[in-house]
Order: sequence, then structure tokens, then C-alpha cells
Amino acid sequence: MSCTSTPHAGWDSPSTACSDPEDSYLDVQSQLDELRPLAHSPQPADEEGVEDAPKQGLNAAKSLPNRNDLEDAVAESKAQTHPLTLQQSLGQSFGQSFTPIANDATDFSNHYFSNTDYLCSKCQEVSWKLCTSNQTTDRAWHTTLKRVILHRHQCRLCTLLLESLCQPHNDPFQHPQIRDHLGERKKDFTDDRRNWPAIGERDFKTWLDVWSKKSFRLNGWPFGYGATTRQDIHGSFDGATRALGRYSRNVIHSGILGPGAIAAAKLVPKRLPCQFTVDIDAPKGLLDIKLWGYGRGHQAENSIISHFRLSTEVLPGADTAASPRNGLRYRKASDKGQIALATSSMWLDDCLHNHGHQCSEQGWQFVLRPPDFIRLIDVEDRCLVEFSGPSTAAVQYVALSYVWGPKDYFRLKREYMKAMLQKAGLDQFLEHDIPQTLKDAMTATRSSGLRFLWIDSLCIQQDDEHEKNAHMAAMDRIFGNALVTIIAADSADADKGLRGVQKDTRTVEQQIGHLAQDQRLIGHLPIPHGLEKSIWNSRAWTLQERLLSRRLLIFIDGQMMWRCRQAVHFEDVVGTDKAGEIEPFDWLSIKPQYVGHNARRGYIDGSISKLRDGRTVLVRSGAFTEYVKIVEQYTHRQITYSADILKALAGILGILEQCFHCRMNYGLPHTLLDVAILWRPRERLRRRPLNEINVPSWSWAGWVGRIGYDETFSEGEGENGIMKPIPEQFGEERIRSLVRWYSLDGDVLQPINRNGLGIPLPLGLDDPLPVEWDQVPAGAESLKSLQHLDLSNDMMQLLNSRELVFKTSCSSSFQLGSSISYGETVKAECPSLQYKLKTGGENAGIITLDGDGPSELVEGKHALVVLSEAEYLGYGEEILRRYDNKNADFPLYNVMLIEWAERKPIASRLGLGRVSEPVWRKSHTTVETIILT
Repeated sequence: MSCTSTPHAGWDSPSTACSDPEDSYLDVQSQLDELRPLAHSPQPADEEGVEDAPKQGLNAAKSLPNRNDLEDAVAESKAQTHPLTLQQSLGQSFGQSFTPIANDATDFSNHYFSNTDYLCSKCQEVSWKLCTSNQTTDRAWHTTLKRVILHRHQCRLCTLLLESLCQPHNDPFQHPQIRDHLGERKKDFTDDRRNWPAIGERDFKTWLDVWSKKSFRLNGWPFGYGATTRQDIHGSFDGATRALGRYSRNVIHSGILGPGAIAAAKLVPKRLPCQFTVDIDAPKGLLDIKLWGYGRGHQAENSIISHFRLSTEVLPGADTAASPRNGLRYRKASDKGQIALATSSMWLDDCLHNHGHQCSEQGWQFVLRPPDFIRLIDVEDRCLVEFSGPSTAAVQYVALSYVWGPKDYFRLKREYMKAMLQKAGLDQFLEHDIPQTLKDAMTATRSSGLRFLWIDSLCIQQDDEHEKNAHMAAMDRIFGNALVTIIAADSADADKGLRGVQKDTRTVEQQIGHLAQDQRLIGHLPIPHGLEKSIWNSRAWTLQERLLSRRLLIFIDGQMMWRCRQAVHFEDVVGTDKAGEIEPFDWLSIKPQYVGHNARRGYIDGSISKLRDGRTVLVRSGAFTEYVKIVEQYTHRQITYSADILKALAGILGILEQCFHCRMNYGLPHTLLDVAILWRPRERLRRRPLNEINVPSWSWAGWVGRIGYDETFSEGEGENGIMKPIPEQFGEERIRSLVRWYSLDGDVLQPINRNGLGIPLPLGLDDPLPVEWDQVPAGAESLKSLQHLDLSNDMMQLLNSRELVFKTSCSSSFQLGSSISYGETVKAECPSLQYKLKTGGENAGIITLDGDGPSELVEGKHALVVLSEAEYLGYGEEILRRYDNKNADFPLYNVMLIEWAERKPIASRLGLGRVSEPVWRKSHTTVETIILT
């Protein structure tokens, strides 16, 4: 037999091909003998520059083609006239660009003859016993993505890594460095050019199927290309690999290499490395896996393009003495079709015993009494039970928060009451009448180890208006005293049910791989991210149920999750063991001193501050910060009946009354009326129909649409010395009070807060404001003149509790100018609603309209009225201005645009703005009494 050395396209070094026909078919055993010496030779680094990649962890994914790579290689060898060695056949099967290392060939041969799945030599490097120990030392491991793909049908761990990577929540193609450049080569995702998938459908799983079938071609690599020189080129490129993003001559011409260097270097493309790393967190039993890659963007950086975790699980019967445990720790394989509801009892027990008052007692608990009366569902005896008096404080119960929907489902009425109070009294209604969500909530309550459940439609008699109104006013006490609140976030109406509570009502995928007879790896379920955008979270009624609850058991995306103020847990693992970002959650943050508990003497709400230089300023208090957050969240939610706009928030408003030490007048606190009345639209509003609910125009509750308040800020210097705002949570409000407010108390018109001021200054009715403040609006003679309201007896007879009465400076000399567009003096969230104000051709300020009009200001019909002093014209990202009068501390007025009713001085609000005080003083003004309705 004579052999000659012939080059083979798949290898850098020549290969030996036998020319003797008698030896044209080598038997498999001789090929394996030929491979064995390679296993003892030094193993080169994994392909694609593994030495330069971060060595910290492991990752994986599953390939889809169903072919046995070794069988293909052997068949290819036998079919050649000049047969190839097994190692050469593997190279040909996986393309010219792939250079298998010695252990790869050995791994394939071992699998071929044992015909079982196994751990490849690389994956055997992981110390799996370490994963179930209590050692704290992390161990790192790494390998390339291409190597994992090569072993996708043989190695259990490589298979699990690829399966995990093919899951939508782990898909590296969702990373911007990959996703934003997937449109450049559609054929990487299908052989049929007539059916190219849309960009959103180009996922890792589809690419892997197509790319691996095409012998791992170079130009199908989505993780970036570099350029390298041939070995005989030196100097300008030094034979090094350069990461230039997507390989093209245009990129190279961009200054990284000059045109002359291109010809001299004779550049050839090379795939940039894509590598898995894994860190082992032994005490937690976690494998933290990251996939590092570049992407096709110009000069893309090496970054984490996928990050997920696997948990180790010791199966029953194994030695669990060394099983890791650190506080609440569990690692579960979830049932594909049903939730393990009993897990919730473990969460509740952990919270009750380890979180203490941090979850059990909130700031408002000091003023939150148990309900005087409550009717509950006994889930064990399947009937209604009633508690009253001291017994309501002792009963532990679950509350349900859900969306009722448009249909008229079964509700508690007087005719059913007697039967439902009997033991097993619910049985006759469970099968056909009670909606599925309510029945599933009963099942979940029973599984959590609790006995009693509160559901509004079954625990409030719906044909008793007195009972309904009493319960609406007590929502803070009902949800605030519930041990847990079940959130039906998945359910668009009351009959949709809680997915996963009943058998085979959900489908979840969880990757599981067996490492040994008594141990397996479990992939984590995706983190649910739909709560904030759910139908449940869009409804007005559910906001206070969410904010007032102590603990939440949430059913979303077919999963069950737990939230309290100290922890987040999921079915498969605790929240701290999850990879990826958990959706943030806003809790109501009322501190004990806000409601007067352990507060210093004389404390009201923290709104008034005395500076070192003696000035008195108004600052945003913690209580008002919470109020702003609540109102902004609430007003963008939907409510079916306008008449319920204040009822659906009654529980929270009751707590806020305790914070502000005053009554909430149509949703606004009297103590801070001067600030609360300065709400602004975030979108075009429309008035609520007066035939449905008669809420005054000065309250946000009288309008449909999202509103907000200006943020507080401190002053910072931007470019070119222009002042820029720096957001500050408890910063200055930057207003000063001017007017005195009155409202009807019984039959008597009384100053609000006893002194008429809409801020908590401890002054008498006749006391002056702080000396550095203006005492009265422009045009007013004195404080006494503002207290004389000039109302006739007939007008007094028309007053009601909806109206605010005040006396201030008014003007009809202003006109609407051009609309303010994005990026001008004020950066408006709704630019079409903001306009410049002009008078006599001079710019005077800005105005934001609440609704659709007016298109022009008509004298005798419209007027601007002064509310308070203002320090800045507007708050935007680009500019802060004190208007023209830079030497004045507060050179502007907050003004309200009003429309007079047929009978003056009754008027309604149309918008809010700011006007230069010097311009205002030059305009024609009058001082008038206004009844704001």
C-alpha cells in the first residue's frame, strides 16, 4: 500500500489518503485505534479564541437536526474512493471552518459504540458533587457554543444547554447586538426564500436548525466577524485577530486600517468567538450560565447575550445530608399542566416567621382598625360565615382581587343568603353558578392552609345599597387586614379561572437533564413580566387592592408567584436564584409618623421647612409624594361607571386623610390644596358626564384621562451655564401661597384649615404670610379685602360642598399664542395641549389646556385667575427659566384658566399655566370673588 500526502479543505495540515484500492474501506476499529493516540496529546484551546474569552461559567442550547454525526462521518469515509479517516470525515461533516479537537473525536466514538447518551469530556470537567455540597467556593467552567452544538445529540449537558438557549426568555437573538442586525441575511433562517420569516420570528432555534444543516458555513454566523491576516503577513496587522463587527471592506476603510494595509494584509474573515461560561454556586445548588458574544454591529463589544441558571436537584432516595440550604431554599421541577399550590403555604410560613412586622405591620396599620363586620367564605365547610365585633380582629383570611368583566355573573343576593349560611350551602351554586375564578381562588386558599376567603361578589349583599356603600368605604380595612391577597392577573373576567389551578389548564416548558442516577439539572421557568400590562392592573378598582395588601399570591402567565415586602418567590426557585430582571413593584409607603405615630409635637406632614437663612419654603412631604404616585397611577386606569371614580379609591383616601390631618375634598387634601390643585393633564382629558357624577372641574376626579404633577428638583448647571433641573424626591415645591380658600361646612361658608390657607402653616385667619412672601395677589389691597367675599344671599343659597370660593386677581387681557412643540421652552408630555400666552404682542407665559378647548380666549367668557406665586416657568430636560425677571425669587404666577357660567361669579376650570408677574401687573386686572365648581 502506498500513501500520498494530499491537502484536505477542512484542515490546515495535510491529510493522508490511501491510494491502494484494497484498503479503500477501512474498518471502524482501525479508525478508532488511529484516534486513540490523539487523546494523550496536548489538547489545544477550544476554537475561536477561548483563551481570550471570560472563563467564568457555563451555558448551552439544543440543536434540532436529527442525524447521528458519527454515522454520517463513517458512511462518508466508506463511500470515498480514497477513504478518509474518521477525524477527517468529522471535519467534512461539520464544514471547512470547523477543526475538532482530539477529545471531540474520542467522545463521538465512545457514544457511537455505547449507543447511549453521556457527558462529553468537556462537561465531565465539572465537579457535580460540588453542586450538592455546602462549600462556598465558586468553580468556573467554559466552552464554545460551536462545541456544544457539535455534541448536541450525545452529551446530556450540551443538550440541556441548547434546549435552554432555545427558550424564548433565554434566546440570544433577543439581545440588541444580535436582534438589530438579523435582517441583513434572511437566508440564514430558511432554505425557502419565498417563506423568509419576519424579523420578530428569527429566533435562535430556527437559525440553529438551518445553519447546522448547511455544514456550519462561515457566512451564517450571527455572532460577528473579525478579520485576520495570513501567516506570512507581518507589520501593519501583526497577524492578530481584529474584532471589526460585521466583516466588510467598508468597515475596514473606516480608519481602523488604511486602504494600503488592506491589500498588504490579504485579510480573510474569521468568526468572532461565542462562548459559554458557568459559575457554580454550591450552597444554592445553582449553575449560573452566560453566553458571551459580539453580534454584527460595527465594532460590537463582547458582552453577555444570554443569561440563565440551572438548579441541581437531588432525587428522593439519595443522600441529602449535604443538600444545600440557606434560609428558604427549594428547587423544583414544575408540573407541565398544574401548579403545585401547596408551595404557597411554605411561602406564607416563611414570611410570618422570618419577616415579622416588616410585612405584617405597615405605617397605616396604626390607624387601620379591623372591620366592624365581615362576611367570609369557609372553604372547608363550603358556606358563608359572619364575624362582628372583636372576633374580626382574630380571624385570618385571604382576599381575592380580580376583574369582574362585562357579564352579569352570579352574586350574593338576599334570596340566597339563608341557604349559603348553612354548612355546604355553596354546593348547590358551585357547579353552574359561581364563576371559575372564584372557585379556583377557593381551591388556592385551601391549599395555602387557610380556611377563610373574602370575595366581594359573594361576601357583600349586592342588592343592599347600604351594605355595599359601607363595604366600599372599608376597603382599606378589608384588604389591609387580610393575611394574603390572591391576584387573578391572568383573568380578563370572573369566569376565566386561574390558569394552572385545575389539572391541565396550563402549559409550561421546563428543561430537565439527568446527570446521574440520583441527580438532575432543572431549567428555570421564565420570569412572568405581564403584571404591569395586565387587564387586572388596568382597572381602577384593583389599585387600592394592590397597594393596601400585605402579601400577594399572584397567578400570571400560567404560573404562581409570591410577593411581600421582603421577598419574591416563584414555583421553581426563590426570586434571588432567578437570572434576569424581576419586574419592579410599587408598594404603598406610608411611614408611621405620616399618620402621627411617634411623630414630634406639632408635626403635620413635613411640608413646611425653615431654611438656615430664615426663609420659609414649601417642600414635598413623604405623604404628598405617595399621594402623587397614587393619583398618577389611578387616573390612567379604566373604570366602567364614572359614579365609582372616588368610591374605587375610598380606602386609600381614608388613609391619606389620616396623613394630611384633614378631609379629602373630591380627592384633594385641604391641607395642601395650593399644591394639589396644580395637577396637569398628561394627555387630552374630557369631562365626566354630570348626569353620571357631579364632580367639580377643579378636581382630577372630574375628568377622564391621565394627570400628573410637576416633579420636584434642585438646581444644577448644565452646558454653557444654563440651569438644569436635578430630580429630587423631597425637593421644594417652588410655589408660595397667595389666596385664602373657603368651602361650605353645613350651611356656613368657612375658611379651609381654619385660616383659609392651602398649606399647613400654623397661622391664624388674620395672620400675615412669611415676611419674604407676597402677601396678596397683584391688584388686591390687603388681606382683609380678600376675606370680604361679596356674595349675595341668593348666591349663598346656590352654594354646595362641591365648590371652592376664593377672591383673587383676574384678567381677560391674555390670548393664546402658538402651540409649544417638543424641545422649546418647556418640554411638554402632551405638546398639543400647551400654548404660549401673549398680551399686547408680548410673550407672557404658558398655558396647558385640560380638554379640547378653547381655541381662543373670549373676553367676558374666559379669564385667567391667580392662584399662587411660582419660581420657574417650567420643568423640562433642556432648560429651566425664571422668565425675564431673573432677580426676583418668584417672578411668576400660577394661574388657572376659567370659563364663567351664565351666572357670575360661578366658573369652571379649563386649564393651568404660569404668567410673568411683571407682565401681569402691567395688564388690565380686577379683583373678583370666584365660585369654582
